[in-house]
Amino acid sequence: MDARLASAQTALNEGRGYAAILPLIELIEADPNQSASVYRTLLMQLYLSGKLEAGIAWGEAAIKLYPRDIDILNVLGVIYRRLSRYRDAIRVLDQAAKINPNNVAVQSNRGNVLIDMGDGVRAEAVFAKLIRADPSNAEFLRQAGRALLRQGKKGPALSRFRQAVALKSTLVEAWLDIIGVEHDQQNNPAAEIDIARALAANPNHPRLLEAQAIVYRGTQQFHRADAFL
Repeated sequence: MDARLASAQTALNEGRGYAAILPLIELIEADPNQSASVYRTLLMQLYLSGKLEAGIAWGEAAIKLYPRDIDILNVLGVIYRRLSRYRDAIRVLDQAAKINPNNVAVQSNRGNVLIDMGDGVRAEAVFAKLIRADPSNAEFLRQAGRALLRQGKKGPALSRFRQAVALKSTLVEAWLDIIGVEHDQQNNPAAEIDIARALAANPNHPRLLEAQAIVYRGTQQFHRADAFL
């Protein structure tokens, strides 16, 4: 085995993924015709280490060699999303989806990028398909709600969020979505009830306590709000 590859493998085995980056780069620079697994490993470690710009450079190089590798395309799409480069993200994720339309990770990431882009209609279609395949997935239900919100459909969105927390009461993000919609609609009594339910399932969660303070301030209960800030 090449010494650089051995060094990278040792680092990975020891849980020091960041230390695998340099030997993998040196390996590829010496011979770009490395296996797809080498590029996949490098790309994932760059992502996990927060080296996103380098991840894009090596990811684009990788898909030139392996344009049909789903995992490389998917991780590259996630990196583009982290950098808010949504058009590039959807480009590579669409490429992956054409190769394997039933890949759940790819479709979920596509749906999230479409929400980021404000394309609620397409995002809703993506998550509706995922929900049909996995109706008990609370996160998919939540994302479907977010897609509906992008279209201004607050009632149906609220219904999806409630389905999500019914399945997974510890999904704090979905509770916050519910509370946010109710607060926006100035339905603060309902928001207070849902905050109490959320905190019963997630005691003393800081984000829920912050939401509680915001709702109290909205109803001019300043003394109660200050207790949570």
